[in-house]
Amino acid sequence: MNMRDGAKAEFLRTILDAIPSLVFVVDDDVRIQEYNAAAAEQLTVQRSLVLIRRGGEVLYCLNAAKTPEGLDTHPPVRIALSGILLLKPSGETVL
Repeated sequence: MNMRDGAKAEFLRTILDAIPSLVFVVDDDVRIQEYNAAAAEQLTVQRSLVLIRRGGEVLYCLNAAKTPEGLDTHPPVRIALSGILLLKPSGETVL
């Protein structure tokens, strides 16, 4: 499929927004670069305040400042966040 950049971005946005789970695309420092419509419905702050913040800050993780990932990744937290996906552009998941 050969698409120009704008059409590609729109296509990817459509796919991302079709996912019913909360999806956050993060960089290597777990800073949010993008998120889908399901996540937008749950957030109570403006988009500009979400982008480039760490996942733990946006999700109000109590231990966000205590871990390098900016999010507590102990097993009980993983279970509680099972409906949320933090995804790096490489496709690797954070949780």
